[in-house]
Amino acid sequence: MFQCCFGDVCGEDWFHEECIMGIKPGDVVREKANQKSSSTPGVNKLDSLTETGLDADEENAKKKEKEKEKMKENFDNSSNIIDVSDNEDDDEDEDEDVLPLPGFPILESFDSLVCWKCVNKYKSALIELKDIWVDTVYHVKAKNLEDRELAIQKFLNLNDNEEGKIIKRQKLSLEDINIPFTIFLPEDYKDKLQEIVNQSSNESKNLKYSNLVKLLKRFPFLYLDDPVYEPPEDEDDDDDNSSIFDLGAKALSKMPQEQVLEGVQAYENIKSKLTSFLRPFAEQGNIVTEEEIRNFFSKQIKDK
Repeated sequence: MFQCCFGDVCGEDWFHEECIMGIKPGDVVREKANQKSSSTPGVNKLDSLTETGLDADEENAKKKEKEKEKMKENFDNSSNIIDVSDNEDDDEDEDEDVLPLPGFPILESFDSLVCWKCVNKYKSALIELKDIWVDTVYHVKAKNLEDRELAIQKFLNLNDNEEGKIIKRQKLSLEDINIPFTIFLPEDYKDKLQEIVNQSSNESKNLKYSNLVKLLKRFPFLYLDDPVYEPPEDEDDDDDNSSIFDLGAKALSKMPQEQVLEGVQAYENIKSKLTSFLRPFAEQGNIVTEEEIRNFFSKQIKDK
């Protein structure tokens, strides 16, 4: 799956190849990278043609008879053979890569993309990326690749010139085409966009990329590197080995002097009162309950 690097409309969504092209995922059977061709090399296709003078029923009967004989022969040859590679083949099939869909850019040729949803909203600006992009892919809703290609051709053929002749596809400008499309960008696209922004003060460059520069300044993350968070240096690496007294002294050293003095005085005051409160319990050997401690501190808060 591929993520839109812009995301203003799609929310930086992820898309399958089929989704980008307008096809529902799963509707197209994907060919595996190491899948062999279904046709056997060296077979003369003329041998499979119907003989002259044979009707369809007779020909079909002959074919079925040949298939039965071939199946029986294969069964006889393999009846004493135990195939132990089935599980291995299944595991390999799961790991096999599938080939890109016809009409989809080679995966190694691009680094990021701007989906058709975002392109539609900012088309006048993003169309100025044509000097940078690797490729574009139309988003045309269809059930399969054949229907999609027919729909694209049908639309393009409707763009006739004044003399009624069909305009060639390569001469059509994307500005004039109403088919949604996705833009594919190279690995160094941020460097190139940064250069365009830096040169935007140049009059000729500014005219060529005027809409694009405005968009980039509005969304600077498109050309600026994402900031990497670096945590502050920890000056308390040895805190785990420090005593409570050392930690307290270190904390006090970072506080304003007045606040430190007030804190020390408050500590001495509460220490003196707590000692006086606990002394009778210690002398009489009585246990101090939680409720008595709570009452003591509640009284200190009220007296404060």
